[in-house]
Amino acid sequence: MAKLLISLLSFQPVYAAFAQCAPEDDQGECAVLIEIAAMGVTANTANGWLGGGTFCEWSGITCNTVPNTPAELILNEALQRRQLTRLVLDSQGLAGQLTSNIATFTQLDRISLENNKITGPVPAFTSNVHVKKIVLSSNLLTGVIPDLSMNTKLEYLFLQNNQLTGQLPASLSTLSNMEWLGFGDNKLTGPVPSLAKLDRLKAFWMSNNQISGTFPSLANANSLQILDIRSNQLEGIDVGICDVSTPGFFRQPISTFYDKNSKCAIAYNPFDCKKLPTCARSGCDADSCIDVASGTREWFDSTQYDAASFQTWDEGSQKWTTTNYPQVYPAASS
Repeated sequence: MAKLLISLLSFQPVYAAFAQCAPEDDQGECAVLIEIAAMGVTANTANGWLGGGTFCEWSGITCNTVPNTPAELILNEALQRRQLTRLVLDSQGLAGQLTSNIATFTQLDRISLENNKITGPVPAFTSNVHVKKIVLSSNLLTGVIPDLSMNTKLEYLFLQNNQLTGQLPASLSTLSNMEWLGFGDNKLTGPVPSLAKLDRLKAFWMSNNQISGTFPSLANANSLQILDIRSNQLEGIDVGICDVSTPGFFRQPISTFYDKNSKCAIAYNPFDCKKLPTCARSGCDADSCIDVASGTREWFDSTQYDAASFQTWDEGSQKWTTTNYPQVYPAASS
């Protein structure tokens, strides 16, 4: 009887397992997923969440691979378990605050929770040193953007359309692998930190904030395709923008003020004429600047266009208006 009892016990897990996940799963990560599920994931009963199977097969989750079988993992707690590498739950109706225990996902490569109703602060990703893509846009996030100095592999950071406040973190200037940055439609203030080390940058969106000062040099951004800094409180742009050589970034000739297809979108900022480089005047979408000495507005010259048509945005009707060429687009007269 004693031998039989020992034999039965040897096939039991040597550590406590959550019933919602498989016993071979990383139980610390399982606990965090149970927290996330409470935000509304379980509303979709067909996606495998909390059903007792391995979380690596749940909808929206990708895991790494390990050499051991589930049976071996159950019997030996010391063996390396499969860990979550990607969490993608866009447009799932998630509501509430995102747990700070997201740091438990030490192998996290990508997290995308776009278009939900997530509230509270952006969690710190200081322990997620492998993360390359963070997408939390179109939520209800508040507070400041956390320090990013430990996220040196980060390539994508999308935080648009939230309610974030404060300044862009200084650690942004250290992220040399960054390619796509989005901060638009928040309540951010203060200056933009240096972008000199972001030489892989392809797109930078920060429209509709209250960011001030002079936009920093883009002289090293040899791959830049899109710059959208409209509707802020910027007083100038560093002359380094003139070194951007990506085809199509500057319009030649400039298509029109507020062209919806503009790759260099800088309109609706109170630019000091002395701090706005000539290339930005002629190749971006702003139509004027302010002569600080006299307090008067300087309207840029009208330009003859050679395309078939152009579109302008009417703020009153909230519609695009299409006008055919050839014609001279009139500079504002007042």
